[in-house]
This record gives sequence, structure tokens and C-alpha cells, in this order.
Amino acid sequence: MKISHKYLLLIILFILALISSLWAYRNGTLAIKPWVQAKHIEAELGAIEPDIRTHIADEIMVSKLLTDSYTFDEFKKFTVLPYGIVVYENDSAVMWTNNSIIPVQAKINAGTAPLLITESNGSYILFRHDFGNSGISTIGFLPIQFEYGIHNKYLTNIKTEGLHVPSYLHISIRPTDFTFPVHDLSGAVIFYVSEDTASEVTANYPALLYIGFLIMGIICIILLFDIAVYAAQNFNKGVVTLLFVASLVLLFLIIKVAFYHVLFNQLELFDPHNYASSGFATSLGELVIKSILFFAFAIFFYRQFPFVNSTRINKIISVLIFVFTGWVFVHFFNGMVLDSAISFNIHNFFSLDFFSLAAFIVIAILFLSFLLIAFRCLNLIWQSKKINQYAVWILLPTIIISIIISVLRNHYEVQFIVLVALVAIVYLFTQTRRIALLSFPSLLLWLLVSSGFSALLLSKAIAQKSEENKRLYAIKKSNEKDALTEYLFNEEQMEIGRRLALQISSLESAELIDKGMLHKVFKPGLLNQFRQELQTSYFKKYDSNIFIYKDDSLLSATTNKVPVFKKLKEAIEYNGEYTASPNLYFINDNTGNYYYLADIPVLQNKVENVNVFVELIPRRYNSRSLYPELLIDDDLKVPGSFDQFNYAVYYNNNLVERSGAYSYPIMDVFYVDKENEFAEETINGYKHLVYRVNDIKKVVVSDANRTLLEPVSYFSFLFFFYLIFTFLVIGIDVGVKMLSGKIDIYKWLDTTLQNKIQVSVISLIILAFITLGVATVIYITNQYNISHRDGLLTKIEAVQTNLDLVINDNRIVNIDRKGTDAPLRKVSNRINELSEIHDMDINIYGPGGGLLVSSQPDIFNRGLISRNMNPLAFFKMTCEKETWYIQNEHIGNLKYLSAYVPVLSEGGEVMFYLNLPYFATEQNLRQEISSFLVALINVYVILLVMAGIIAYLVSRSITRPLAAITGTFKNIKLGTKNEPIFWQHNDEIGLLVNEYNKMLQELEQSANLLARSERESAWRDMAKQVAHEIKNPLTPMRLSIQHLQRALQSDQDNIKPLTERVSRTLLEQIDNLSFIASEFSNFAVMPKTQNESVCLNEIIENVTALFNETAHVNLETHLVSEHLFVWADKNQMIRVFNNILKNALQAIPDDKNGNIVIELEHTDDKASISISDNGAGIPESYRDKVFVPNFTTKSSGMGIGLAITKNIVESANGFIWFESEEDKGTTFYIELPLMKMAAE
Repeated sequence: MKISHKYLLLIILFILALISSLWAYRNGTLAIKPWVQAKHIEAELGAIEPDIRTHIADEIMVSKLLTDSYTFDEFKKFTVLPYGIVVYENDSAVMWTNNSIIPVQAKINAGTAPLLITESNGSYILFRHDFGNSGISTIGFLPIQFEYGIHNKYLTNIKTEGLHVPSYLHISIRPTDFTFPVHDLSGAVIFYVSEDTASEVTANYPALLYIGFLIMGIICIILLFDIAVYAAQNFNKGVVTLLFVASLVLLFLIIKVAFYHVLFNQLELFDPHNYASSGFATSLGELVIKSILFFAFAIFFYRQFPFVNSTRINKIISVLIFVFTGWVFVHFFNGMVLDSAISFNIHNFFSLDFFSLAAFIVIAILFLSFLLIAFRCLNLIWQSKKINQYAVWILLPTIIISIIISVLRNHYEVQFIVLVALVAIVYLFTQTRRIALLSFPSLLLWLLVSSGFSALLLSKAIAQKSEENKRLYAIKKSNEKDALTEYLFNEEQMEIGRRLALQISSLESAELIDKGMLHKVFKPGLLNQFRQELQTSYFKKYDSNIFIYKDDSLLSATTNKVPVFKKLKEAIEYNGEYTASPNLYFINDNTGNYYYLADIPVLQNKVENVNVFVELIPRRYNSRSLYPELLIDDDLKVPGSFDQFNYAVYYNNNLVERSGAYSYPIMDVFYVDKENEFAEETINGYKHLVYRVNDIKKVVVSDANRTLLEPVSYFSFLFFFYLIFTFLVIGIDVGVKMLSGKIDIYKWLDTTLQNKIQVSVISLIILAFITLGVATVIYITNQYNISHRDGLLTKIEAVQTNLDLVINDNRIVNIDRKGTDAPLRKVSNRINELSEIHDMDINIYGPGGGLLVSSQPDIFNRGLISRNMNPLAFFKMTCEKETWYIQNEHIGNLKYLSAYVPVLSEGGEVMFYLNLPYFATEQNLRQEISSFLVALINVYVILLVMAGIIAYLVSRSITRPLAAITGTFKNIKLGTKNEPIFWQHNDEIGLLVNEYNKMLQELEQSANLLARSERESAWRDMAKQVAHEIKNPLTPMRLSIQHLQRALQSDQDNIKPLTERVSRTLLEQIDNLSFIASEFSNFAVMPKTQNESVCLNEIIENVTALFNETAHVNLETHLVSEHLFVWADKNQMIRVFNNILKNALQAIPDDKNGNIVIELEHTDDKASISISDNGAGIPESYRDKVFVPNFTTKSSGMGIGLAITKNIVESANGFIWFESEEDKGTTFYIELPLMKMAAE
């Protein structure tokens, strides 16, 4: 592809990307408008409404549902619909296909028209159909917006199927200003939508917008780069470099000013919560952009930075640049880990997300950029080829800068020294061993170096961050307050106050109050019910007591140990601290005892000065709460980085609280100096951080000691990642060169045998890794599911057995749907104990599928899911009478395994259904898969490195004799002694070598015969040519002498002038013969070359000066501004240009004004010279003979000038060729390697 075609393609791509981006931006901006969304929602509703109405009015379907006539697979099809169907019989739900909600009350009030309702978990549209007077009716409910009131990764931004109303739109049933209606098929308004002012409206731009922007950015960088490269070849490189850097900075500022707030701020990639560093970037997205721009600069620096020669000042500049960029990279790498919330925990692959991938890509780009800059700098330093000078140039600046860094209290000087020394030593090794930069051994070596050093940095940074998290966790645990308790208790106290107010307002209570028996209104059973509810929620981590006082008189309590009213008030007044929940106080008596105490006033007109006190006393030695993450807002959760820690709290040397797997001693054995707050100890394979809060309190945070396997795992992961990244970079480079026409893909793929062997072995290892990895992950997943299903079944059977024992002791004949029987409450108590024993949640459903009791009632009370049983499980239990059933379920985005079994009476009738949801299933599975993948990568990276080394050695052992044969072939010269190849192995290569040696002998014999024949033929041709050239002047000489003889014999009068004329003619012809002899002598024996540093600019200027005065010829020179030096014989180079210019002058006809143009350019690492004339040109039939000795198109001359020119150019490792067009002229081209390249 020509250069012009390349830029034409880039311009076309830029225009297409610009048009696509503008189109996507317009559509994305327009799509968020409320009126556009209203039309879109209405269209979606119109598409799904007929299907809902058809199903709920299908009498046959309803009849089959009621008579259990469907098979499980048939019924399952209803459960995957984007809407739910509930069948009612006498206002009771008897069958349902979705248990998100069961709209009982709404069904009673609904007409036939669609009705909008808002439940605890979102908004729904209801459709109702009645089947006459049969008492049977159906409701179809279509979810349009999920809103759980809890903001975490499981319950936020959940898109409803079928019809979805975005969260930034507010739904209402009445029109207001700026609301837009949504109609059903009949044209009736169902609801209105408007922009929710409380929500941040962000356009959901199509991916096409960002793809187009990326393409435009890359094209801009390519164009800037190419312009800079062209300018660097023709102008001052230092100035061009500064301008290129300025253009990249300007491009970044344009991106930031023009696009940040419009496009990027809504992307999580640009969220500063994930990463922000004042020294590098304000977000990870900004860092990605800066790293790409810096990579472009690094490539330009590597190819074009103006180091002309190895002067002292250039060495100083290169060393400073190398050392400084090394320090910057180390500082950046540590900041990437320490200053971000990005997960680098490769031991848990599923914790690595998109941001982790972006961070690793940035690290790879910046490391590669550093290496490119390092190669350029070290190349200049190494030009002296003296190791001691090289070492001094590297070490001295490194030590000086390390001292400066240490003085500035930066802790990265050791890592920085390791990086600089490692890169310098490896580069020295590759140069002394003459290993090409892009060869397989070099790539493998640099991959090992990069991965090893990056693993060292990553391991140290993660360890440092872990220590910082330990300190934060210790400080957090030193504060006994629990933010989640305070947050959740606000709802609890409101519920307690509401229910007590209802109790007081009842008729029975009114009579007791009138009789002055207020204490009988608050029965202990009611308070125990409150206490029981606390024990089945998050507050199970506390021992709870409830007291009710009227003024200072006790009315009721849940315990016999009742504090005096005054003591409670004094505890709040003197030791109480305000909390996030009104009426809840944190009590710390400074003796190691702390607890929460709530003072809740009962607001009811009939009574005054009634207060409810709730004590929440932390249970000592508590394990981590079973409270599911599903119910906790993200901002209230303990950071995931704290999960790995165990902790203990000591008061007065006694253990008062602990958590985790480590067995802490009951008495304090951890020591901290009084002068210090923190101390570290290693005991029993655990590293302990001891935090001395005060003289009587300590917090100990512990985690397992790190093993050598951790940095090995980091190395393995990074090696694999860098390997893939390297392949991508090489692939992109090859693709760009292929599009530019610089390489032929077919020739590039047709590589050497050695490369084919190496690539084949490595590819086989990678393919085996992928195949084995996928197969094993599938196997582990299946085995894990089977194992956990079996384990879950075993647990639910154990719970079932325990419940059977309770039931046998407390016979339950009838259990209504509300579960108000006393025996069931005893079962409920037993379930809570079993939930703690088995570390699992337990739900009990009645025979009709309604929830009776749950160990996690908040899930149902908050409306995350309805109180009805999963429809598939209900179908299995009631219709197919299964003895157990296990399936995958989900609430929001949380997936879990759930098991069901029926609990039967002695008569075999179902009393209720037992359900065990296992929320940790997916998380544990991911952990097992992650552990396997880490081990697999460790093993395969070792295999990959070993395979690479073995592939290199084997391929080299195979190709070395072939290379020897190839080299010998290159050195074969006819007429000289050619050495045979010695091979001691009797293998296929040995057979080839033997045949080669035989061929060499035969070739030598043939060469001798050919050489003899050629010499004889050459001598004959030479003799003919010499004879012809000598014969030409001899004839006129003979005639002149004969004429002189006759004049002497006849004694003519003009004998004297005739003699002078004949003598002059003879002398001219003798000079011609002498010239002929000299020409043949020069061609036969070329003088010995004396190479030196030759400046082409000076030679061309001097030679052209000799021809400037030639008449009727215009001589132009266009020389590059920089001086180009070549390694050649100066006199011979002068002769080259003399010969070509003479030929050019002689080729111009006498009747034509001549024009000769000489150009000198710097192309890559070569000097390119072109000499053009407007002469007669060379005919097509003569072009193959131009450089053949004795060929000429002129009437005079020997025809060996261009042959000598060709020999001189090729002896300087150059090339010469020409292009000619008859009657228009000829251009001779010369390419010579620059002196720098020759020296290297």
C-alpha cells in the first residue's frame, strides 16, 4: 500500500468514526428524555400486553394449573415469562408462576383495566381476569421497575425483562408538570413518567460512540507520530521532539476539556473512587489515556531521539532519562496498588474485574514504554563497547538519585535500584551475546525480567497495603460502635413504638387503663415476641433485654434481673454517646463493658411518660454474623479487604471479644512498648498487629504468614498476562505495517524453521493450558454442584430430623397460614438454634406455600421477595410429591442454591415445607475455581518457560547444522578452497552434510574446469578487445608514417611541417594507447581500500563544484541538513560520483540544455543518494549490461567506469541501481549504511 493510500484510509476511517460518534451521541442524548422514554415504554407495553391478557384469560390453562395437569417442564415455561401469573380461588392464591410479589389486596380492588401498584421491591402493572361466579380469578403482574430500597451490588440497577422503566424516571399515577403518559392498548393512561430530580440522569450512550472516539484518538496519534517522524528526518530532532511532546499534551487537554464532562464522567472507569493519584491521574480512565499517549512518545523516543554520537553530554542526558523514568515507573506502580480500590488479588480470579484488567494493561503499557526508553538510552551508553565504562555510567547516577530519594523519605529506592540494575545488566548481556531485540530468546528473557520485577513490586505493594488495612481494621475494632446496628435499629424502634401504640389503643387495653392496671396492658408475651424477632435478625449478635417503665415504675420486662429506672437514665446521661439512630445510645463504662441502650417513648394519647428501654449487649466470642450481604448497603459493609483478618480485643489482659480461625489465648500475651501504639509479632504461623488503645485495652489483628508461593503466583500471572500483551502488540505492529505495505503477510508467516519449531512448541503448551483449564473448570463446577447439593441435602435432612423430634413432643394438628399456634413458635425457636448450628438460614412454609417462620425474616419483611414459596419448588412438592428438591434461585443479582423437603405428620400428611437457602454457594465455587486456576497457571508458566528454553535449544540444535550449511553455501567461491562441514552424528542432518560434502568435491572439480574455461574465454575476449582497441590507432599511425616516408623520398618542400604534423598525430595515438593500457590495468587491479569516516555531504559538494562551470548544464543539489557519515574509502567515493556525473554529462545531447539533480536523504539507518539527468536515457536492450565491464554506448571509452563504480559501492556494503526512460533521462540510486549502523 502506498503512503498516500495509507493516509487516505486513515482520513476515511476518521470521518466514518466522527459521523458514527455524532449519531450515537445524538441518539444517546435524545433517548434519556422522558417523552422519548414514555413512547418507548408504551411500545414495549403494547407488545407484551396481548400475551398477558391471553394467558390470564386462558380457561384451559387455569384448569390445568388447578388440577395439577401440567408436567414440570410445561409448568417451567410459565416461570420464565417476563411476567407472573397468580391463580386465586376464593381470594386465596393457590398457584403462582413467580414469587416476586403476590398481590392479594390489589387483586381485590383491581378492575379489568391495568393497574399500577408499588410494592416494597418495585413497581408493577396488574392485569385481572374473573371466570364468572366460580370464585376463580387470575392476575398477571408485569414488573416495570425494581427498587428494593437497599443499595448494593445485588439489588441495584436490576433491569426488568419485557418492560423496563429506567431508575432516573419517576413513576406516578397522577399527572403533574412535566409528566408524560403511558397508555395501554385501549388508550387508557396507566401511569405517568417524569424525570426524577433526586436521581442523577446519565445518558446510556451506545458502545459505538466510545469505539468511534477511540478510533479518532488513535488516528490522531498516528498522524501526529508520522508528522513528527517526517519532521525529525528533515529538521532539528531536538526541536521536533519537544513539539511532538507538546502536541500530545495538547491532544490530552482537548480530550479533557471537550469530552470529560460530556462523555466520560458517567463511566465507572473515570470514577475517582476506583483510582486517583495527585501525581499521575485523577481516575483510572485518565491514566489509560495518558499511558497510551506516553507509549506513543516512547516509540518516537526509541526511533528518533536526537543522539547523534556518543558524546559525554549525550551520555549524561541518556543516563538521567533512563534512571528518572525507572524511578517514575516504580513510584507509579506502587501508587497504582496503594492509592486505588482496584483488586489485584489474583488468588481470587473472580475478584478481578474490568478495572483490574484496565490497571494491568496500563502497567504493561508503561513498563513497555520504560523499556523502549531504556533501550535507546543504554544503546548510546554501550557504544564504547567497554563494560567498565558502561557500569560506571549506570551505577553512579543511580546511587546519587537513590540517596536523594532516601533523603526525601521515599521508600522505593531499593526497588528502583533493582529495576535500573536489572535492566542494565540484561541489556548488557543481550549486547555482548549479540541477541537481537525481537528474537525469541530476547523476548523470553525480557518477559522473565518484566514478570519477575513486576511480581516483586506487586507482592511488596500488596503486603504494604495489607499492613495499612490491618491498622485501619485495628482502629475500627477499637471503636466498639457498630454502624450497621445503628442503621438497622432505627426501623426496629419505629416498629416497636407503633405496635405498642396499637396495643394501648385496643378496647381491652382501654378498659385496663381505666381500671389503673396499666401493667397488664404490656404482657410479657408481647415483649418476648419483640425479643424473639430481634434474635432472628441482625441483632442476634446481641443479648437483648426489654423493659417498660411508667415514670420510674416498672411495668413489664423480659428478664428477672431488672435495673432501676434511675440507673438506666444515669447510664445514658453520664456514659451515653449519641448514635446514628435517634433514641439509641452507646454506653461505655470504661471498664471493658459496652453496649447499646435505647430509650423509646411510647406516643399515645391515653398514656403518658411510658418509655421502652432496649438493651443490646454484645455476645462475647461471637463469630462473624450470618446476616446476609443482601440486606446491607454497600457503604455500611466492612471492606472486603478486611475479610482475611482475625481479631481479638483484650481488656485488663482478659480476652473479651474475638473472631476468626486463630485461637487467641484467654490471657493477654501480646506486648507493646508504652512509647508505641503498634507492635508486630509472629506467633504460630500468624503475623499479629497489636494496637494499644490505652493502658487497659488492646486490639490484635492477625493474618496468616505469607508464603513463597504468593510471589510465584504473581510472577506466573504476570508472565502469562505480559505474554498475551506482547502477542497483541506484535500483532498490531504487523497489522499496521501490512496495511502500510511495508511487509508481505505471506512472507512474514513463512518464517525460519527455528521460529516455526519454537512457535509450535509454545502454541502447543498454551493450547493445552486452555483446553485443560476449560475442561477442569467445567469438571470442578459439576463436582462442586454435586458435592454441595449432597451436602445441602444432608443438612436439610438433619434439620428435618430435629424438627420431627420437636413435632413428636409438641403435636401440631392444624397449622394455619399465619402460623399463630404456640407449638409452631417452639419449632421456630428450634429453627433459630439450628440456623446457628448449621451456619445456614432456614425457612418454613405452610402446606399452601405461604411463609410461616424464617431465621432471616428481614428478607421477606423488606419485600425483597414475597412470602410465598418458589413456584417450581411448590410444584415439585405439591404436584409431583417429591421427597426433596434442590434448585438454583436468585434474589436480584444474588444467586444461591436452595433445598426443599416436606415435613410430614404421623399420618403422612404435609404439615409444612422446610427450605434451606445456601447463599454462599457461588462465592465458594468461585474460590475453589480461583484456587485451581492459580495452581494451574503456576504449573503451566513453569512448563511454558521450560518449553521455551527447550524449544530454543532443540530448534537451535536442529537448525545449527542447517545454518552452517547455509553459511557455507554463502561462502562458496569458485576458484578458492571451500571447507567441508564436519558432522559426527549419523542422522538425517548427517546424511544431508555428507551429500553436501560430496557435492562440494564435485563442485570444486567443475569449478576448476569452469574457471579454466572462463579464463580462456575471458582472455580471448580481452585479447580481441585489446587488439581491436590497439588496431584502431595503429592504422592511422601506419598511414601517417608511410606518407612521411614518401615525402622524404620525393624531397618535398613541406617536409618540416609535415613531419611536425605526423609526429603530433603519432603522439596523440600513443597517448590513446597508454590510456587504453591504464584503463585495463585499473580494472584488473583495484587499489586496496582504506576505510575511514567519510562525510557524504562534503564529498558531493566538492565533486559538484568541479562540474559547475560546464556549459549548457544546470547542476542542482538537495542535501539533508544533518551530516551523514559512512564507513568507506574517500578517494574511491570521489571516483564513484565523478564517474556517474561524467556519464550524465556525456548522455546529454549537444542540442539540449542539460539539467542534473543530486539529492541526499536520511532514510531509516541508510544514506540515500540519487543523481538524475535529462539525457537520452538507456535503451531497454542495454539496461542489463550497464554494469558489465567493457560495455559502452559511447563512441569512445572502455566501458568499465560503471563496473568500477559498482565494485566500490558494494565494497562499502551499499547498493547501486538505476531507472531510465528513453529520451527523458536516467536516475542512478545509491544506498549506503550510515557509519553508526556499521559501527554497531
